[in-house]
Amino acid sequence: MSYGHHQTAMNKLGLVGSSQLRGPSILRSKKQANYTISNIEKSLLSGQNEFDVEIISFRSLMNLNEIFNYFENESNISRTNNIIKINYEIPLEGGEKIAYFGSNCYTGADIVIKRFKEESSIERYESAVLTTLVSQFLGNQFNNTETTSRKISFKNIYVANYYNDLYFLESKLNYFEKFNDNNGNYFSDERCKTLEAFTHFTYNYSSQKLVVSDLQGDLDTYELTDSAINSVYNLFGRTNLGIGGINNVIN
Repeated sequence: MSYGHHQTAMNKLGLVGSSQLRGPSILRSKKQANYTISNIEKSLLSGQNEFDVEIISFRSLMNLNEIFNYFENESNISRTNNIIKINYEIPLEGGEKIAYFGSNCYTGADIVIKRFKEESSIERYESAVLTTLVSQFLGNQFNNTETTSRKISFKNIYVANYYNDLYFLESKLNYFEKFNDNNGNYFSDERCKTLEAFTHFTYNYSSQKLVVSDLQGDLDTYELTDSAINSVYNLFGRTNLGIGGINNVIN
């Protein structure tokens, strides 16, 4: 599948105004110089902390075959307007993203606002959304198939569009811990037997075409976020380590 088709579909839906969504590359934070400042972050620096954004939500997958043309179907995507509030502080940094805490001004719910640290194309955001949708689908299949005392869930992912800058939104976790990564490293204890079983389940369910890993979140409730997928398909972004990554995680 060509991601060029995805980009065309996203533009047709009016989700973006250009082929790539970029913050101004010449402006750098004085406190954190290793990521590009976005439009929201420029406003935060000037004292603004509430933002009227377009919220993009995504229909859940019905089956894994949908991954090849998901963004070409307009009915998979819906849009609403909302106001979010961001607590400005030095952001948390992960391997790929930075994150701020904030809230939904309509509901008062605590949220996390994330974006990639460097300038990123539409395709990269699509890959992250697709990774979450596949993880959620396989989590549901696992819950329906396996007998476990607790159910696995992945946080719903939304995308906020603010003047052609994109941000991921999700509800805030009360606790965060890492179980494994996408290269076969495990950080496990007795609580995580179910998560290990889930990783192997995704491999078998997909006929050995992919494996969901980089499992992290609240390991007591199995509420997870920011997973990665290794796959034989050229999908799921930079964290897709392909067949080698599959073998490392499974073996």
